[in-house]
Amino acid sequence: MRAVLLVVLAGCFNPDAKPNQPCTDWCPPPETCIAGTCRVDEGARTPNYAFVTSERREMIRENVFKLDEWCQELARRGNLTGEFAAWMSTSQQSMATRLATVGARGWIRPDGKPFADTVEDIFAGRTYYPLRIADDGADVGLLDDNVATGTEANGTASAATCGDFIAPPADAAVGIGKADAGFMWWTALQSARCSEAAHVYCFGLDRKNSVAAPSSEPKQKRVFVTKNTYTKRPPSDADLICRNEASGATTFIALVATTTQSAQERLAGATGPWARTDGVVVTKDMVTFDAPLELAFDGTRIPSGEVWFGAKSLADKATVDRNCDDWGSGGSVRTGQSNRSVGAAPFDTLSGNCGGEYHYYCAER
Repeated sequence: MRAVLLVVLAGCFNPDAKPNQPCTDWCPPPETCIAGTCRVDEGARTPNYAFVTSERREMIRENVFKLDEWCQELARRGNLTGEFAAWMSTSQQSMATRLATVGARGWIRPDGKPFADTVEDIFAGRTYYPLRIADDGADVGLLDDNVATGTEANGTASAATCGDFIAPPADAAVGIGKADAGFMWWTALQSARCSEAAHVYCFGLDRKNSVAAPSSEPKQKRVFVTKNTYTKRPPSDADLICRNEASGATTFIALVATTTQSAQERLAGATGPWARTDGVVVTKDMVTFDAPLELAFDGTRIPSGEVWFGAKSLADKATVDRNCDDWGSGGSVRTGQSNRSVGAAPFDTLSGNCGGEYHYYCAER
């Protein structure tokens, strides 16, 4: 009988699970399995969680009440404590109104990284890490899927709210955002048909715990996007632009690629992590971005910044059709977007104009 009991208990938890490690159900106390990772949850003293749904639904079949219930169910599955509501506005009730009614404060992602401190911060675009992490711990931002919001950056209802979910026609639309995006675009990028499956953001509403800006990590370096826009320059001149905007600091270079050097190679073997001026780590390895590089050296947030770059990624060398004929007098260019953080979006998204003016990314080496 004892042997049977031990077998049953062994199937209920993994006694070898370690803190901050992936999990399915059991974690060593005082940690619990939260969104697939062992973490400490202090109940009412924990800030509100905010996440993007791991699943997608057609909004034309939903309404706000049903979406709230969906958020609560997914939160329960992921062991995310608290009371949740969907980030969805209608012409009758905006997210600004919903949040003001409950007086909530402080939001973190399921992985514990901070999203925002106050409602005012959210609507002013003062957010930290993007809401890429789902209720099951997956990084939904990597999928580049739509997130239905019906909500503008200031918390008011967008022009498209699935007809307020009242018998919407087949071609009804809803405002959408992207889970990897920062300022404005995380909630208000464009619109999509309500008949297309989309994710939804879910926000905890029952707690009033402040959330601090991220703290510095060991050997952390700085990275920023230029406050001003510039015409294209050879890399050495772009470096001077970065140093001028960094108050003369000579340790900065422009993250641009040439046909002989990737942006990584221009850093000459420097190691990170690299963080924005608000403490958010943008990249640990100059391979992938974990957050949009949307802050200037002085902390100014740059909305929808188009950026000179020249290659498909940080690791790629340029091709002449992507960097104005090696930053010369002709050719064509592809530019990145400073308020996105996934895939090619920060580096190689748009067809730019070699005669135009764009921002530069600047990194410390």
